[in-house]
Amino acid sequence: MAYERSESSRDLIRTPAKLDQLIWELRSEQDGLQQEKAEVEEELEQEKDPDTRKLLTQRILSTNQLILATMQQLTLLYQTHYCTPPPEAATKEDLKEMKDDQPDNADKEARG
Repeated sequence: MAYERSESSRDLIRTPAKLDQLIWELRSEQDGLQQEKAEVEEELEQEKDPDTRKLLTQRILSTNQLILATMQQLTLLYQTHYCTPPPEAATKEDLKEMKDDQPDNADKEARG
């Protein structure tokens, strides 16, 4: 029941809008997996046959692994998208201070 993305993850990460789209798709996929797990857990509670219970338990474990993998992908995307600090922009005052601190300018001021 896993949702298949139409574009590769690499293509989607090229712009912030596409990255947001990928995050949204992964969240939707995770929600679907959580719902599937809940349905299988309900089925497991009602099942009497030991062999079928074993299969349902395996299915729950597999679904848990898919949920975990999706969570790891989301965590990586969040770190990439939201935790990377933007480059700092220098203000005009910062540039003036940097220019004034250069040795060439200090020599010119001393001479002049």
